[in-house]
Amino acid sequence: MKREHQEYLGHEALKLWEKGDLQGAEEYFIKAIRQHPDASMAYHFLTGLYLEQKQLAKAKDLLTRSRSKFPQYEAGYQMDLAKIASLEKNTGRAIQHLSQAREAGFDNDEMILEDPKLDFVRQSPEFLDLMGRKRRK
Repeated sequence: MKREHQEYLGHEALKLWEKGDLQGAEEYFIKAIRQHPDASMAYHFLTGLYLEQKQLAKAKDLLTRSRSKFPQYEAGYQMDLAKIASLEKNTGRAIQHLSQAREAGFDNDEMILEDPKLDFVRQSPEFLDLMGRKRRK
C-alpha cells in the first residue's frame, strides 16, 4: 500500500500542476515527501515546479536535501544546478554544471538545446564549445 499511496500523491500533484494549481501541486509534493521520504520522484518534480516558478532558493535547498539521499541521480542534479545558474545569469557555473551532468551520464542533448531555463547560457561561446557547436533547431 505504501508504494500505491506514494504514486497516488504524485499523480494528484501532477494533475494539479497541469491545471495550473501550482500551490496545490506544491502542497501534494511536500506531503508525499513527508509521508514517503524515499520518494525520489516527488523531490524531482517539486524541484521542477520550483524551477518553473523561478523559486531558485527553494530549488537549491531541495536539491541539497535530496542529493545525499539519492546519489544515483547525480546527472539530473547537475542539470538542475545548470538551469539554476543559467536563470541566475551565471554562465561559468552553468557551463560547469552542464559539463558535470554530461560526465555523470546525462546525454539528452535535445533537452539541453531546447529547455528555456538554459536560454541564457546557450548564448555563450562556452556553451557551443561544450556542445560541439550544436544549436537549437
